Amino acid sequence: MAFRPLIEDGVVFELSYFTNGNDYVVTLPIGEDDAPPRVYSIILTLGARPWLGLGAFEFTFAVLEYDVDLDADHPYWSGLDTKAKIVQREHRSQCLDLICIALEYLLAEARPQRVFMQACDANLPVPARVKYERVLEKFAGAGYTSERQPVYHGRDSWWMERTEA
Repeated sequence: MAFRPLIEDGVVFELSYFTNGNDYVVTLPIGEDDAPPRVYSIILTLGARPWLGLGAFEFTFAVLEYDVDLDADHPYWSGLDTKAKIVQREHRSQCLDLICIALEYLLAEARPQRVFMQACDANLPVPARVKYERVLEKFAGAGYTSERQPVYHGRDSWWMERTEA
């Protein structure tokens, strides 16, 4: 079979939120596959990273594939990998919409002062840049300014800083 989205117009989805005070995680189911049985979720994290400096967090997001038979999960960080699992453009677009919704929630709950984000893949193609621009728009909407960093080993990265109290 293939990826089947759980996302439908008017359907309320269940967002899960976890924190230990240093790390914040949001997960959200997005789809499934019957053969072999898999469940797909998005996962967003804000994690305190000492190498980023005091009070700074790293933001990451991925598609998480849970293999029901093996009771194991695998994160897909790369958009190239995600595209192989979620083939239809419309479904990937819906996933990005949900990532943005979950990010709004995550930022409202954690309220980090500074956030670092780095692209997983080097030499981002235009569609991937658009994806990161959408994420940056959500940071801006939550009161953050962003500053693109010099490309390092082909990888784009950004610092975001909260400007609103």
